[in-house]
Amino acid sequence: MNNILLVDDEFEITDIMTAFLQRHKYNVFKAYNGEEALKIFHENQIDLLITDIMMPTLNGIELIKKVKQEINKNLPIVVITGQIKEANFKEAIALGINTLIEKPFNRKALLQALERIKEFPNEKLADSFLYKKVDEFLPLPIEGFKAFPCARHDTYMKISDSKFLLILRKGDELTPDRIDKYMEKNVKELYVKKIDHQEILDSEISKFKSLPKDMSRTEKINGLNRINEIIMTEIYSENIDKAVFISSMEVVKMNVEMIMTNNELYDLLKSLENFSNDIFRHSAGVSIMSSMISKKFGWNSNGILFKLNLASFYHDVGKKLLNKKNLEKSFALFTDEDWFEYKKHPALAGELLGGISDVPEDVIKIVLEHHENYFGGGYPNNLNYSALNPLTKIFSIANDYCALTLKQSINRIYTHEEAIKTMCDMKDRYDGEIFTEFLKLFKNS
Repeated sequence: MNNILLVDDEFEITDIMTAFLQRHKYNVFKAYNGEEALKIFHENQIDLLITDIMMPTLNGIELIKKVKQEINKNLPIVVITGQIKEANFKEAIALGINTLIEKPFNRKALLQALERIKEFPNEKLADSFLYKKVDEFLPLPIEGFKAFPCARHDTYMKISDSKFLLILRKGDELTPDRIDKYMEKNVKELYVKKIDHQEILDSEISKFKSLPKDMSRTEKINGLNRINEIIMTEIYSENIDKAVFISSMEVVKMNVEMIMTNNELYDLLKSLENFSNDIFRHSAGVSIMSSMISKKFGWNSNGILFKLNLASFYHDVGKKLLNKKNLEKSFALFTDEDWFEYKKHPALAGELLGGISDVPEDVIKIVLEHHENYFGGGYPNNLNYSALNPLTKIFSIANDYCALTLKQSINRIYTHEEAIKTMCDMKDRYDGEIFTEFLKLFKNS
């Protein structure tokens, strides 16, 4: 596949791409419109066509049709385009092109595409589309992709309500410039399959749990923040208040740096390494959700947000003192004795945190009270509204939402809609004003 015909009416782009491909040992023929390209086809053996769509005289679609009909129906074809929108290349996809490259083109992405065509010459772009329901994918805020040098899983762009285009394969280079180009085109989210997401999250949690205790502070921070960034994608949805979500992401990152300066807190978190990843997943989820609720309610001070984040990461640490086998059972299978033991975990967590220097009293109270509720009936102390720490009223909503919606190994996962309905059905257990602001975080709730 050495002879490439490059067709584009933009002289500068054509010349740059030609020089680049020649440096990588490709023999390049160039044309500035479809008619010139056809003449080259008739006079030379061409192994692959790279063409723009919008060109004078004979456009890219017309050129592809003629090539397929008159020259070589199996010729590999790459389309280069200024915008990834279905309307721009729907017909080209139907004609059986292999892939597309965005303008201005990314050099490594182009080489990767050519290498893939060499390996899989019969793979068409239509094969990269998935016709799926949105709830089978997780939307990720595009800013988060800048943290990674390459795609950690196959990544998709939403083209229509039920159609997703594969734009990055696992391992593809992912530069900040490439993300900026998507953002310039008003792309706000990219999508991954839920199953890929869970594998990556479990891998990162396992890595963090296996870090040596003497690991550097930077490595501790990076490890916990990688978990948080992935968990945030589970919390994120198209209906969420994006401004609050993004600002809360930054708050959690900042507070992780502060928490990881305390070796006692790090050691306590590490002590959960032999327990399920669910505890890490849930705690990280509560950190972002409690920050969002607090911001939406108007409690924006750094002190409040730090206390909520610190309580989030440690509110379930008391479970390390419980019977591990019980923690691996579904609640539906709990006996009265199991429940009696399980309800001890807030008090146990409070005792553990109380033995660590510099942990604010408000944090210990949140941890002790996170299973209490507005009208009493919670545990471990059956407190009512007047006795609860104000921050507990935010925390308990975040805790319940994450307990319902984040992946667990033993209990059923609720969709966002199911979780909101369930929480609305038991809204009397929450502070009414705070719960109203929580619902405002989501459109149509």
